[in-house]
Amino acid sequence: MQSTPITRQELRISRNKQLVAWILFPLVAIVIATFANSFPSVFPTGTTIYDPGKTWNGYTIHDAPEPHGGVLIDKNGNVVKQWKGINAVPGPARILPGGYVMGGDIPRRPNQEAIALL
Repeated sequence: MQSTPITRQELRISRNKQLVAWILFPLVAIVIATFANSFPSVFPTGTTIYDPGKTWNGYTIHDAPEPHGGVLIDKNGNVVKQWKGINAVPGPARILPGGYVMGGDIPRRPNQEAIALL
């Protein structure tokens, strides 16, 4: 079998295809890398979605590091009350009957319970 010689036009088309590939590949790679790393840089805090028709109304108490302490928030994310003495993070704060709050003041790692209760 005898091979046919490549004409100048075929060679030019082949070079053009290679040039397009060399230009197009980095552009596609940059676009893919940009979208692959597109995660949010600002994360929402507080109440993000509150539908009163689908949730129970009430309050949430959580412990926060010093200087915040125990924080009581409503379902709209507003701070209702704050106890700065309760700062045994990650020790849970509890609301007891009668409106009393129980929580720790000195954390005891790795346990969740605090050394002293307030």
